[in-house]
Formats: sequence, structure tokens, C-alpha cells
Amino acid sequence: YPEFIFDSAFVGKEADALAAIKLMPSSSRAFFQLGYFYLKEGNFSKAIRFLEKSIELDSLNHNAYWAMGIASKKSGQPDYMKYMKTALTIQPHKNYRLGYQFEVSVDYFQKGRYIESIEVLDKVIWLAPKWAGGYKSLAINYYYLKEFKKSKYYADLASGLGADVNDIFKLLKPLL
Repeated sequence: YPEFIFDSAFVGKEADALAAIKLMPSSSRAFFQLGYFYLKEGNFSKAIRFLEKSIELDSLNHNAYWAMGIASKKSGQPDYMKYMKTALTIQPHKNYRLGYQFEVSVDYFQKGRYIESIEVLDKVIWLAPKWAGGYKSLAINYYYLKEFKKSKYYADLASGLGADVNDIFKLLKPLL
């Protein structure tokens, strides 16, 4: 799913964001922009620091919560989904629903709860029917359930949408 759904949020340089904070020290958006800048740069600890400040200044800043979820995930924090869920609660738009549902499916998958993962992935497919990642994830879940024909079916769909599924096809070849 598109992790960076705010591409228009900040296109400047670090110095520009720092200047905005200096000019408007109570601006949640200014802190969000700097946090988002650091997120895109891969400096997750700095991103988290500025995103926390953004949320402190405006507890309804859904962009800051969503970015905080991404930064927290990337830095290995296990509770990252709480930020995504909060963003979804504040502003339930399609990209948040897609991202959050996909994260829920991954969580189920990692716990070996493949049927529940598939149920959630069905929602992901409904939200983004042309996103290959959802179909590839279904193929992987069905593989682990040993439902190899269904796995191949979804791998074919994912491949048709541009996903690289050669690893899945290699696993399935001797089984079909």
C-alpha cells in the first residue's frame, strides 16, 4: 500500500521546515512537515520526535498520527498500529482504511491466523481492486493453508497487475 500518501505535504528542505517552526512554534502542521521530512529521509527517531510534537499541538492531526504509525513501524515499535487506528478514527478516508486493513492482515499472517488474514485482505481488495499487493498477499496466505490452486489463482492475478510473484510460482510448481 502507499506508505507515503502525503507526497504533497512537504517538498522543501529541512531548513525550510525548521524556519517554519521558528516562525510558528505552535503550528502542528509545521512540526508535521518536519517530522514527515525526516520520515522520508529515513531518520525515524527524529521523525517520531517532531510528529509527537505535532500531535501534542493538535490531537486531531490525522496526518501526523498516520505518519507516526509509519515511523513507529519502521523503527520496530510493536504498537505502531495504534497511531494508524487513531488516524483512521479521525479521518476515515480510503488510503487510511487500505493501509490499516493491510497491516491488520499482516499481523494475522505473522501469528499464523491465515483465514483471518484472508478475510481482512478481502476488504483490502475491495478498497483497492487494482493493487497487486493484495492479491499477492492472498496467494501467500492460501499457500500456507495448502490451498495451492487458490494460491496460484491469486498469484496469477497479482502477476497480471504487475507484481513479481516468481517466488510463489517456484513454490507452487511442484505442487500443482
